[in-house]
Amino acid sequence: MNIKVRTFMGGLIGGVVFSVLLFHAAGYGEGPATGQAQEPARKPVRWQYKSGQLFAEKIYGNKTSEWTVKEYYESGPLKSETPYKDGKQEGTVKEYYKSGKLRSEISYKDGKRDGPFKAYYENGELKGEMAYKNGDIQGVLRYDQKEPLTKEIMQELEKQMDAKSEKE
Repeated sequence: MNIKVRTFMGGLIGGVVFSVLLFHAAGYGEGPATGQAQEPARKPVRWQYKSGQLFAEKIYGNKTSEWTVKEYYESGPLKSETPYKDGKQEGTVKEYYKSGKLRSEISYKDGKRDGPFKAYYENGELKGEMAYKNGDIQGVLRYDQKEPLTKEIMQELEKQMDAKSEKE
């Protein structure tokens, strides 16, 4: 089965770029990598950059309805980890700098942002923190920048991210 990958860039929050990966089994969309699915489905599924370096892999949990998608930088380090349950994001999504240091983490429940979101500088210092409930921003707990980040600004950023994803 030929797999194509398309990356939708979400937005920029405090210097952190959010991205969503969509994998298309029918060959829809375009992206930086293509690959072949490995059978049976319980074995990891891997995609490669054109250079042959690992781009992403889907690793199944104890149940076939649970898996994690790991995305890698072309230079090799882990870029992100996204857990899924029943086809929806579930658990903590983590993004990393090329150095391997944690860049951000956000909790999902039933495919919606739910819980804390934290962004970090590469030195490990907390850059910002927000709270979500059922996909809605509940508030900005901390934002380490010179200009204040308000709930209204965050909602506008979310609208831009949603509009950009719909266009693509």
